[in-house]
Amino acid sequence: NPEYTEEERNQAIFVTGLDIAKFNDENEFYIDKDLGASCTALLLGDQEKIFYIDDENEKQKKIKEYREEYQNTLRMIEEEAGVHRVKKLFKAISKPKLESPIINRLNELRKEKYKGDVKKN
Repeated sequence: NPEYTEEERNQAIFVTGLDIAKFNDENEFYIDKDLGASCTALLLGDQEKIFYIDDENEKQKKIKEYREEYQNTLRMIEEEAGVHRVKKLFKAISKPKLESPIINRLNELRKEKYKGDVKKN
């Protein structure tokens, strides 16, 4: 929020971070410690500074990195909660035939990304 000074923003982030860390500590029976730490770090990172980057290429790179980390965090939460397995089980049982131009394009992009990931390894 540009209405706040950098010091006010940092203070708000710090206080919020303490609240998130406290929540994770209080619920450690339900929240994996590593996953909780990862989520806290993601939420409290310095992503707000991205919007002050003048170089458009560097800005887009940082935005892409943040989005990838966010998606990875969601995936880890789903896996930890067992949601990923439940979704796979439901799909195996119902065998849905989901098809639309958007879904087809998403599947193409996933395949391209998978091929790129395999080549990297």
